Amino acid sequence: MYQKFLIGLAILSVVVAPVWSYNSNWSYGPFIAVLFLLGVNLANYLCADPLSLSGTKKGPN
Repeated sequence: MYQKFLIGLAILSVVVAPVWSYNSNWSYGPFIAVLFLLGVNLANYLCADPLSLSGTKKGPN
């Protein structure tokens, strides 16, 4: 499910790139915002434990 979200963000980054005729008057703002979201979510996906950067699991023993 998370992989589909990342693929969707990658496709969205192509769609909002200001090189197409319908959005050529947009600045790079939407493109940079989508790339930022893609980068953050990709880094979160590549972590061993996506909800924390510590890598240790907390909970009852």
